[in-house]
Amino acid sequence: MPVERTIDDVIEEHRVLVGAEEVRVTLCPGATAENLATELAFAREASRVYNSFTDLEKAEATIARFRAKFGRIRNLTSRGQKSSTDTYEKKLHEIFLEADWLVHVDQANDTAWMVAQRVKKGVALPDGVLPPPQQS
Repeated sequence: MPVERTIDDVIEEHRVLVGAEEVRVTLCPGATAENLATELAFAREASRVYNSFTDLEKAEATIARFRAKFGRIRNLTSRGQKSSTDTYEKKLHEIFLEADWLVHVDQANDTAWMVAQRVKKGVALPDGVLPPPQQS
């Protein structure tokens, strides 16, 4: 009879695969070893794809993301017609929400930006990376 993997087995396998000294995982109620293994495999593949880009491309993606975020903040802070206190309070709330997170790496969005830039420039994508679907 085959032995089922436990959640601890899955975490240890992942730790070995990524070469980490320790791996900590937060689990939701009802988590299974199979589901965790699937999610960790997805995370390893996303990291592999992200790390297949150059440091320059990663920096460009971060700057592009910050530029877009600061553009949204600039639009929220632009002068408009005089409004009510409620309107200003709403704007301030939106500004605080927008400015709250300036993360160094947003792996999913940065990877998508780098893929789009390579496609735009006609540069080959890293092995196993598919181009974004064509808009019709």
